[in-house]
Amino acid sequence: MRTLIAGGQDHHGTVTAFSRLPLGYEGPCRMSYTGRLGVPQSVVFANLAEARLAATFAVQPDRGGYHTAELTVADTREVTHASCIDWICGDGEPR
Repeated sequence: MRTLIAGGQDHHGTVTAFSRLPLGYEGPCRMSYTGRLGVPQSVVFANLAEARLAATFAVQPDRGGYHTAELTVADTREVTHASCIDWICGDGEPR
């Protein structure tokens, strides 16, 4: 099921963040995101709350600047970032 998390318009068009998570899921989440150059990237957060914060930040034109962000189920062993702040303030590379 695809659920809208955040969305709007920037000078390049529509920006959206959405979830493809099962109803009630709160565990580790992969955030796949794409910027203006169309280069796909992804990180994995420990839980849905942090992933939602990051996805919302990612598509804000004056903050993250990415065009899309999608949340999907991930495995605990894949976690790359403990929090949204860790992703924002980190080097941008998965750990």
